[in-house]
Amino acid sequence: MVTLTLKRGATFRTLMKLGFNVRDYTIASTVSRRGREISDLTTRVVNEEFGWVEIEADAATTETWPTSLLRMDIQSSLGAEVVQSETILIEVRREIT
Repeated sequence: MVTLTLKRGATFRTLMKLGFNVRDYTIASTVSRRGREISDLTTRVVNEEFGWVEIEADAATTETWPTSLLRMDIQSSLGAEVVQSETILIEVRREIT
């Protein structure tokens, strides 16, 4: 399981490889804590053929995230086919400055 670290109030941006051609797929990602949704993330396909996607939340969004261990995954949908990524952990730390 991958763990990413983020300071609350900073822009969250990560590049993830899904490992399959995502042409025509709808890509979505959500952050949750203890099974409750915290926020939806912005997703952008960077390379269709190899399945590279960028996942992002702006600083104003992450400012509202609790300082704790959050979970996210990436859902790829094409018609009735739904593919879920492995769960990714985001350790949100308190900002200092």
